Amino acid sequence: MRTKRNQYTLRMGNDLILRPKCNPVVDFSKLDDILSSMKDIVSKYGAAGISSSQVGYDGQIVIVDINDRQKVFINPKILSAGEYVWSREECLSFPGKSHLVRRNYSIDLLYQNELGREMKEKFCGLNSIVLQHQIELLNGRTMYSPYKIKFLKWSPK
Repeated sequence: MRTKRNQYTLRMGNDLILRPKCNPVVDFSKLDDILSSMKDIVSKYGAAGISSSQVGYDGQIVIVDINDRQKVFINPKILSAGEYVWSREECLSFPGKSHLVRRNYSIDLLYQNELGREMKEKFCGLNSIVLQHQIELLNGRTMYSPYKIKFLKWSPK
């Protein structure tokens, strides 16, 4: 993994770095550079969110702009989800392109914060949709993946 600040840049289109599934983050002590770079990119482009795969980092990190605050989600996992809605989505890595995608209106999410503390939260509407989009990127699924997005319905345990 890279260690110098600003070495992480937004990856575009068919860059192969977007394809592999990201690995869980285990060392929370070395995240300052990647988090700073991701936050800078979200601010620069006025984006709703970004995944670490979009900057070439192989750890599972998502940043989403929630109420004008950049919230960090590390190792996010969707535990359950609500009814489906259709969403017109864009992606920082595919500028000028959009697709109509079926998403869950609400999700229950398990994740860790920057300190490694486990958190569980419910998200609805746009925040839920942005999180689902970013989590798919962590799993190597882009807008143009050959197998397209798998529409999964999660059910409570």
